[in-house]
Amino acid sequence: MSCFAINGNTAPSTIGSYGDPAKPLPIIHGGVKISNWQKYSGNIFVSKLKDLTNTTLPTDGIIVTGDGLIRIPGRFPKKGWLRAQSQISNTGFTDGNLTQASGYWNGATIRMRSSDWTFETRQIQSFSGGKLTWNPPTSYTIPPQWGYYLDSKIELLTEMFDWFYDTSSGQLYMFFTDDPSTHEVFFALEVYGINSVTNSTIENLAFSHYTVAAVYNFREPNATIQYCQFQFMGDSAISIGSAPTSINILVKGNQISNCLGRGIIMSYVTSAVVRDNVVRDVGMIPGLGASGENGATGILVQGPARNFLIQNNTVLRTGYHGIRFDGAGHVIQNNWVTFAMMTLNDGGPYYTYQSTNNKVFNNYAGFCPGSIDGTYNQGPISNAVYLDGESSNCIVDNNVLEGGVGGVLVNGGNSVSITRNTIFNMSTSVFIIEYSQYAVNKLDIENNIFANIFEEQYSIYERCASGYSRFSFGNWSNNFYYNLAYGPIVTQEVPYGSKNRYDLKLWRELPTGDSTAKGTSGNLRVNYKITSVESNN
Repeated sequence: MSCFAINGNTAPSTIGSYGDPAKPLPIIHGGVKISNWQKYSGNIFVSKLKDLTNTTLPTDGIIVTGDGLIRIPGRFPKKGWLRAQSQISNTGFTDGNLTQASGYWNGATIRMRSSDWTFETRQIQSFSGGKLTWNPPTSYTIPPQWGYYLDSKIELLTEMFDWFYDTSSGQLYMFFTDDPSTHEVFFALEVYGINSVTNSTIENLAFSHYTVAAVYNFREPNATIQYCQFQFMGDSAISIGSAPTSINILVKGNQISNCLGRGIIMSYVTSAVVRDNVVRDVGMIPGLGASGENGATGILVQGPARNFLIQNNTVLRTGYHGIRFDGAGHVIQNNWVTFAMMTLNDGGPYYTYQSTNNKVFNNYAGFCPGSIDGTYNQGPISNAVYLDGESSNCIVDNNVLEGGVGGVLVNGGNSVSITRNTIFNMSTSVFIIEYSQYAVNKLDIENNIFANIFEEQYSIYERCASGYSRFSFGNWSNNFYYNLAYGPIVTQEVPYGSKNRYDLKLWRELPTGDSTAKGTSGNLRVNYKITSVESNN
């Protein structure tokens, strides 16, 4: 099906497919294959598109070529970033390296790294003397020397598959180095595939090429999306819920890939199950997709959310969080997140903010670095389990976390339990922060394995940023500390600015330390012997 949409039913229904389950799923396609290319100028060709009233910005939509690659608008510079220099505000700045004539960038799109955790997109209203201005204001003011780039001008089409869509004329321009008729080019037309449907089941369908979401504003009660496939979304595959609340939602067994913004969004939802989904390649193109906070996230639970089970999901390659779970009463269990935090910073594979009564257990997170590309004088910040904003009454139990910046971060909070985790090759296994507004009370750390393999890796890092200690720890016992590089295993910045480091012996003896700590330092050498050979391969 092409350019198919269902809007607004309330009666119980099932929207799905039937027939041989071994055959490919039927595809509900929100895009169109571009044809009728005409030469415009040089290597730039143009095609007139029809019925594009849904596109509101010059770069709305998503373009995919026949090789399955998302193509980006022609941009300046082609790679890397320009830098905000002076006269900076949330409505503009000056960059002395922009030497074009006044008005040259009017109407272009600016995509800027406005904070560690956001890209923001605006349309340029005026340009003169190197100064760019826009409106409405951005949520964050871009810091000095942080990065941005510009697109949405036909003059920027200089490389194969560069494109520009002119909303005023409904024409798509694209740069080709050969005959355009030899290439398949698909342009997303429809905003939504299924919109404002309640009390229904969607199953065994494939969705492709929507500018916002394939399933949008899907609501209670007893709504189900299962065993579907989603790819090539301008923002999200699935967007569920609306104020004041939605209840009893099931999202199960779906395959989601190549979303510019988010994979799954759940807002104002109570009592939901999100399980057995595979979400990959979300928010991997810096600056495209969702503008502002909570972009580039695999599974996003936001708003007043309650009582989720998020279980057995695989999230692979996201620009920001793997799974974000705000609210209360959630269980995050048996999920696998790798290569999150690839385009943004200060987040993590499993992230929550100002939440309570959540349990994170039996999960895996690995190789989630945090990106400082487009920033200035920053370091990577990525914590596998990130309890932010004084999240309280949380349990982090029996997870395996490896190969990143941080393991578990506690940014304030009450009654947090960190138990039975294995945390390997992290700059800091457990990072505890107390700010003036966020105290730390009753923090239990028990029966964990912390394995440091390089110098300047620490099992525990305590930072008291307010200048005085407001740590109130609970039970610290039976943790095992591997320190393969010798040296300290714990650093305390208490008070802030000091750095007191402790090896295993001193950590046991410290009144605020771990008197039952076990561990070893130096190279751990294990000898293996081949006992049999199964084959010559």
